[in-house]
Amino acid sequence: MGRHAKPIALHIAEGNPTRLTKAEIKARQENEIKLGNTNLKGVKAPEYVRLDVIAYTKWQSVMKNYKDAANQGIEVITTSDVEVLAKYCTTYSEYLSLIDRRRRIDNIDFVGLDPKLMNSLKGEKRNSMNELLRLKEILSLESAINKKHEILIKLEDRLFLNPLAKVKNVPKKEKEKPKNEMEEEFAI
Repeated sequence: MGRHAKPIALHIAEGNPTRLTKAEIKARQENEIKLGNTNLKGVKAPEYVRLDVIAYTKWQSVMKNYKDAANQGIEVITTSDVEVLAKYCTTYSEYLSLIDRRRRIDNIDFVGLDPKLMNSLKGEKRNSMNELLRLKEILSLESAINKKHEILIKLEDRLFLNPLAKVKNVPKKEKEKPKNEMEEEFAI
């Protein structure tokens, strides 16, 4: 299957490492799908992002990077991607919240939350029971954290926020077919 190609603007910004010809560059520019406006100056975060401090901070950071790229002539996202970016920022905030919640579980006395259980368990048994209850909660949170992480990776790929993000809509080079058997045999 192979790797997917980068957007042509990003490819050119990297110095045209595969030495595409002007005709190939022009063909890729014409074939790339473009939706929305590339002018991001008037784009504001949705209200649900602005209300979440972590999500809004992430929004501002990512938008600054996109605007810097646009000033260099690299069109990474358009106004049609704003909602996806908002989802990414809120998912990022939820991910950090889950990680913080996992950290705080170590300080919870689960046995102390149930008076009957607390009175029946003393010393080492109480500590063992706390560990078991804590482990159940940690495993539950780990599952949620892993799911959020997978979503973040997919959104980062879509929004070109990681170095390995590629585009699938770049046409492949067409191989020229020989006109007849003699040309094929002698490579004329």
